[in-house]
Amino acid sequence: MDKRVARGFFAAPDPLQAFAADRLLWGSMAGTQELESALAGALARVDVWLAKRGQV
Repeated sequence: MDKRVARGFFAAPDPLQAFAADRLLWGSMAGTQELESALAGALARVDVWLAKRGQV
């Protein structure tokens, strides 16, 4: 992945939405509510996992 593209995700007002909108990564699912919801759920599970290990 191009560094500028990755940095753009983090610089966006909503990084998750920007990541989910990338057509190169997600193809026809890019920008769909279904994908955004799945990614948000995965992020929440990772946050819980990290919190249990005292890393957040």
